Amino acid sequence: MNDDLTEMRSGADPNPMKEVHRTEHIANLLKQVTGTCITMAALEGWNHEELPTAFNSIAERMTAAASDNPERSAKQLQDAKDRYVFVREAGAPTT
Repeated sequence: MNDDLTEMRSGADPNPMKEVHRTEHIANLLKQVTGTCITMAALEGWNHEELPTAFNSIAERMTAAASDNPERSAKQLQDAKDRYVFVREAGAPTT
């Protein structure tokens, strides 16, 4: 709530700033996921040239894990959506 009041006091439109924060957050998460996947590839003995194949293998395993327990993955997705709420204009895309 304190953040909301600061936004109101500044007189600036908070939506563009929140979009920048959202974009930055996505970029940071991508760096973290990439680093984690590279670490997994190293632990599994993949070579640098094989990283695309390693990434596909990891993605397939993540897809299988989500499919094997759809209730859990659906709950995790909803929890993340609830946790990361970014203000948007009505009708704006969420991607």
